[in-house]
Amino acid sequence: MKIRDTMINDAFKKSARYKYYKAKKAESEKAKPAKEPEEQHVSPVKSRQGKGYMRSGDQEANFPSLFKKNDVSRKTRSLIVADNIVEEQANVELAKSLSIEEQRHQQHAIMTQLTIDRQIKKDVEDTYAEWGQKLKGLEVKDTCIQSLLDLRKGSKASRLESLKQMKQATAGEGSSAAHNKYYEFENISAIDSDAHEVLYVQTPMKKKMLKLLILTIIIWTYLMIIHKEMMLQDLECSCITSLQNHSNLHISV
Repeated sequence: MKIRDTMINDAFKKSARYKYYKAKKAESEKAKPAKEPEEQHVSPVKSRQGKGYMRSGDQEANFPSLFKKNDVSRKTRSLIVADNIVEEQANVELAKSLSIEEQRHQQHAIMTQLTIDRQIKKDVEDTYAEWGQKLKGLEVKDTCIQSLLDLRKGSKASRLESLKQMKQATAGEGSSAAHNKYYEFENISAIDSDAHEVLYVQTPMKKKMLKLLILTIIIWTYLMIIHKEMMLQDLECSCITSLQNHSNLHISV
């Protein structure tokens, strides 16, 4: 440790510590080797590439003026790819191989696929909406099925007409208040007989209605199957057309 001059005064110089310090300093100076004369550069005697001339005191020597640089291995910098720090050499090479053009191509492919999916979803929704409109006004091309539907409509209308006439007849029979007891008894017996006839007629009518209902369900199921097959074919054609259009657009881009 070197002691500054500002810290040394007369009292300190007379102390044993300062004397010990001076002795150690003298020993360390004696132990140091003698200073070598500084080298002085002199212009080269021979102008030849890679050669020079140096004089140091009484010694002269030729030396190459161009020193070889020591190759120092640089630290491999880490590359950030997709927010992940890559440090291995194989991963670094892989990251370097991905150019900006390839990244743009991948992004374009992703956006194209999203556009195709969105268009297919829209086509499906439009197709279902179109199905709903067609079901409201369904046209039957088969004459046999159309005749059965007309028969069902006619049988329903005839049943409503018969019930209406029966209500009118019952109201007409019970509306008069001037009948005597004989006529009242006769009317009651007539009403009872009519009631038995109505019950007798209703039983086979229910059977006919049940058969007609089963037939209607079968016909409706058949129509729905045909309609679904037609709609599926239309949907497949529309999807294929949309995919071809998007692929042509991608190729043109």
